[in-house]
Amino acid sequence: MRVTTSKPLGFTLLELVITMVILGILFLGIAGFVEFGARGYVDSVARSKVQNQAQFVIEKMSRELKHAVPNSIQTTVNGQCVSFYPIVYSGFYHLDEQSTKTEFVLGNISAYPHSFSETEKLIINPSRQQDLESSRAVSLSGVQSITDGQYFSLNQLPVQGSVAQRLYVFNSAGKVNYCITIAGNIERNGVRVATNLDTTKSHFSYLDASLLRAALVRLTLVFNRASEESNFQYDVQVQNVP
Repeated sequence: MRVTTSKPLGFTLLELVITMVILGILFLGIAGFVEFGARGYVDSVARSKVQNQAQFVIEKMSRELKHAVPNSIQTTVNGQCVSFYPIVYSGFYHLDEQSTKTEFVLGNISAYPHSFSETEKLIINPSRQQDLESSRAVSLSGVQSITDGQYFSLNQLPVQGSVAQRLYVFNSAGKVNYCITIAGNIERNGVRVATNLDTTKSHFSYLDASLLRAALVRLTLVFNRASEESNFQYDVQVQNVP
């Protein structure tokens, strides 16, 4: 007589528990690895955004500051704002010996005759921003250049002279203000150009020209994003031509 034994099919409760524990450990390890990679990617993107934003605002401010009327740059006492007047036209002046008139020549006007707007003014050798906002700046309202030349004459001559006989035309209504707001933004005339700044550590400073160097505008910007602090300090050299 043959005796046969049957082997039970399936898993025991202990085997199921052990399997679930092992799978849980594997899933936790994979999830942790994926989370670590995702977190690294998010941090990398956030860091890249901060750097791109800083590069943009520094490049924009440095370009505008370099094209400001010499000595028209001014910062507030707390260093939260910097203001200046951009150059609209530039040139030089000279005395015409035949007509005995002072002629003002502009080199970046494309069409003649040229008529100036009501808010455009002429300044020679300013020493501070207040000079552009005083009677030293001569209004060009109603002034027109000659038909076939790049120069014009004025009935009222500026009281200040220049060694290099340089002149600058600016828009009295076009003053530019960059300010760091309480909310941690940088605004250009009220338009936001950067965010996530540490207002206690970020500021603008203006260093007057000396015998060894031109004037400098120092941009000290500290960005906070994703619990990470990024520090940027950039010096803009401003040419102060007499």
